[in-house]
Amino acid sequence: MAAIAHTLILLISYRQEEICSITQPYRQEAPTLKALIHYDEQLVGQCELLRSMVNGQDGAAILAKAPDLESGLEAIRATLLSREAVLLDRAL
Repeated sequence: MAAIAHTLILLISYRQEEICSITQPYRQEAPTLKALIHYDEQLVGQCELLRSMVNGQDGAAILAKAPDLESGLEAIRATLLSREAVLLDRAL
């Protein structure tokens, strides 16, 4: 009886370690997903701001806003690079 109990304890212990190693990547996904959501929301806001700057404007008005639009595009590029860094770190 003691041998059976000991065997069961060893099997349960082994299974718990195996389950932990299987589920560990999923535990690490939550922070990654939260960071991606943050950057996605930031991108939506940045794109909406750019859209609102050109929506209904004629070409001359858009050209007059070119420096601001370029700054907005640079901000989007920086956000995309930050988002990519989160994904690349996750892939390692």
